[in-house]
This record gives sequence, C-alpha cells and structure tokens, in this order.
Amino acid sequence: MKTYWVDILTFFCVVILCLFAADVPVKGAIPQKYSVTYFSSQNGVEDGLVNDIIQDHKGLLWFATWNGLYRFDGYNFKNYKSNMEDLGGLTNDRLLDIVEDKFGCIWVLCYDSTCYRFNPDKEVFEPVIQKTANSFRSISVLPNGIVWLLREDGSAVRVVTAPEDLSMTFQFYSSRENTLSTGKIRSVFMDSKLREWLLTDEGVYRLYDSELSIISLSDCRKSEKIPFYFATELEEYIYLGAHQGKVYKYLLTGELSIHTQLPTSASVISILPSVAGLIYVTDSDGFFIHDSLGEIRHVMLDSLSLLKDKTIESAKITCGDLLWLVHPVPGVTLFDLKTQRLSFIEGKDELGRPLNTESDFFAFEDRNDILWVHPKGGGFSYFDSQNRRLIPFNTTEQPVKWKSNDRCFAAFVDKQGNLWMSTQLNRLKRITFIPDKFHIYTPTPQDVELPDNEIRALYIDKKQRIWTGSRDMNVSIYDARLRLLKRMKWGKVYAIMQDSAGVYWISTKGQGLMKLQKAILNYSILNIKLMTPIH
Repeated sequence: MKTYWVDILTFFCVVILCLFAADVPVKGAIPQKYSVTYFSSQNGVEDGLVNDIIQDHKGLLWFATWNGLYRFDGYNFKNYKSNMEDLGGLTNDRLLDIVEDKFGCIWVLCYDSTCYRFNPDKEVFEPVIQKTANSFRSISVLPNGIVWLLREDGSAVRVVTAPEDLSMTFQFYSSRENTLSTGKIRSVFMDSKLREWLLTDEGVYRLYDSELSIISLSDCRKSEKIPFYFATELEEYIYLGAHQGKVYKYLLTGELSIHTQLPTSASVISILPSVAGLIYVTDSDGFFIHDSLGEIRHVMLDSLSLLKDKTIESAKITCGDLLWLVHPVPGVTLFDLKTQRLSFIEGKDELGRPLNTESDFFAFEDRNDILWVHPKGGGFSYFDSQNRRLIPFNTTEQPVKWKSNDRCFAAFVDKQGNLWMSTQLNRLKRITFIPDKFHIYTPTPQDVELPDNEIRALYIDKKQRIWTGSRDMNVSIYDARLRLLKRMKWGKVYAIMQDSAGVYWISTKGQGLMKLQKAILNYSILNIKLMTPIH
C-alpha cells in the first residue's frame, strides 16, 4: 500500500508555480496573516510613549517619544535627547509633534511648549528663538519651506530657512508688536501662488513679497471684526470659513468675488470638497452640502440620540466618500456620502465602559487602500468597505477588557506597507502584513505524483507554459492555469530553458544536453523526434 506523501522539494515547486496562477488580492481588504514586532529597550527603544511618527523624504522613520527623538533606518534605532552640556540644545525630552520641512529638517514641539529644529546632517537640536519667547501650540510647515510657529496667545513666529546653509531668519507677528493691526492668529494657509493667508479672530490677512495687507470685506462695517476659522483653495478660488455661517470666496487675485450666507448662526470651521459638492462644516449646527446646481442642503445631527454633545471640533473626508465628524465626547460621527447614511460610532469598549477621552481622532489610508480609523477616545479600527462599518483591529494577547481599551497614541503606515502603532499596553509595535499570494491547487487524480517524484527542474517558456522535470524521468507541461498539457519520458531532467530563437535546451543526468530545435505543442502533439543528444 502506497502512502502519497508529497516530497518537500515538490511542495516548494508547486508553491512557486502557484505564484503565476494566484488571484490578485482585493484592495481595501485587510490580510488575514500578519506578524507583530515589539520594540523595547532590548532592541533599541527605551520604554516610553510614542506621540507621533513620520517618514522623511529619504525613507527614514522618526518617532516623537517621552524619551527624546528616535530615528529608525530599517535596522537600528538611534536616540537623540537633551544634553545638559549643550546650553542651546533640547531641554525637554517629552516630545509631542514632529514634522519635516522642505529642506529635510525635523521640527519638534515639546511638552513644555518649546520648539526646536533638528538638523539631521549635524545631528543637533537648534532652538528657534530665545527660551523666554516660547509657549508654542502648533507647527505649520508650508510647501515652500517657510515654517509658522503659532503661540498660545495668538501671536506667531515666521521662520525662513536659507537653502545654502539652513540658517534661520525670524519674523514676529502680533498686534502687540504692531506687525498686525488687530486679532489673534488661528491658522496659516498658503495658496498655489505662494501667498500666505493669516486667519485671525478679527479678520484675515494676506502676506506676499514681504507685504502684509488686511483683506477688506464688502459686506461688513469698517469697525466689524469677523473671526475666520478655515481656508482652502479649490480651482481658481480661495474659500474662507467665518462666523455666523459666512463663507467667503476670493479669486486668486485676492479680490472678493462672492460670499455665501448659510442659514445658521454657527461658525464655519471646515470646507471640504466631495462627490456631492462642497461641504461646509459648522461648529454647532451640523453641516451643509452645496451641490453643483447651487442648491444647499442642511444635514443636522438631531437624529443621533447616542451623541450627547453635538459640538463639532473638526472634520475629515477619506476615501470611499466618507465624512467624519469629531466631537468633545468619545466616538465619531460618520456620514456616508454614497448611501447618505448618518451614524454615530460610540466610544465604548467590549464591556460597555467609556473609552479614554484624551485619545484623539485620526484616519488615514495605506497603499493597499485600507482605511484605518481611530475614533476619539480609542478603538483603533479598519473600515469594512463592503458592509460600511468599522472593525476593531488589535494585536494584543490580553483579556477581552484590554482589547479596545488599549489606548492608541499614534499610528502610521510606512512606504513599505508596515503599520506602526504606539499603544499604552505594548508601547511601540510594527505590524507586517502577509498577503495571500500563494494558492494551493489540488491536482486531478491522474496528476498525483509518487512520493519519490520530486521536482528537479522548473521553467516557464515564452508562451507562459510551465515545464517541470521530475525524478521519475517524466517531463510535464502545464498551461498558465496549471492544467496538464502533456507528459513524456525524457530521462532525469535537471534544467530546462528556452533561448531567444525559441529553441529549448534540456540538461539531463546520464543523457547529456538535449536540444529541441522545433517544439510543436498544440496541446495534443509534441514532436520529440528532433530532440538529439549533444556529445
């Protein structure tokens, strides 16, 4: 009685063959197999919280931690932190945010509201201004390399970097220093003509060629102070969101074209393009959809009974035409622009307990079209596009109570497709997904090889036919779908190839090198009479 065990070499050959017949992985679907690598002091990362992750233009990964700045080159970590001997260097190792500028420098915002620029070439931290002038809240890097550092008091520092030696020039903007006539700076925006727009709580400014001018509003009294919240460029216009439902629309010349008055007293905090039209998001009255016909539809959040605070802090549109609204409470509101369905995803763990409200919302798409979403408060998930829902993703081998409640501080997908996560329980970890590229095809009964029939030769010809030579002296020919076309006794074949002229060369054991000058393979006839040994 024969036992049909597949030889190891046979298995590997079958697996390789299957590469050519494997189905293309479905985009947007998460692979079922993955490996997890945990990083700690044992492999170069001191135990500490990771708050932010970026990948620079060279492919290097940077991590903002509570133990300084880390750089990962794909093999090793290197740590940069404060040095008491360096009086001008980093003074606080707790880093919150990092961002790269046009020149490859890494800008760092620290826990104590200080800000530094890290020069990768010199490997040193450089203070942007004197310590007495700190209290920064955010860093805004513009496309041309200019960096704006926004302070808590509404003032700002504009940093211009010289391309030759990376030296910095500082310019200060505030009403206190008379560089602004009035107002506190909320945000900064640059249009396609490299003009900088300063949005304040008392109007909007435009900076170009070192000339700062305030934009006059035709619908307002001279003394009226209009708070602005958001700016974006769409086609040939600059759109500006302001208070009391006002949306201003400027030509790229800077001249006022029109403005839209929404039927609301709420402030417009975001303007987002979508398949349905422009979406105006307000801070307290839902959002409005302005379609291509000029019609404006109001979508309110009153129907969301689970949402206890309908204040909107921010908004984002992701792939799949999904609008996400962030609130002061755990969870996130989802509006599907395709189905027009509005829903609120609660911020609770598997046991029904509220999640940590200190964890922020973020969402991003990776190179495999997988949408990763982290609702406010926790519950890192991926979006199931087929069923239009979030599915929790967790690699923690802990009891159920830890699954969603394992607070995620940062997540990032690098250019290689690896998912990096910083969590409260495991700190820093890397998830490498293993796509299902290999498929096993069960042969038909007549194709089953004997245990000693290991595959010793494998070749794919110009017509994508697959040639195999086995230990039992059989040569088999398959089509691209692994259907058997022909099987012949040609001896112990160890190698098969086809040259540029279409001639097949076959290396054997005991029968020398064989040449097949003309192969007539029409799936039923194989001419082997011209195959002769070469001595």
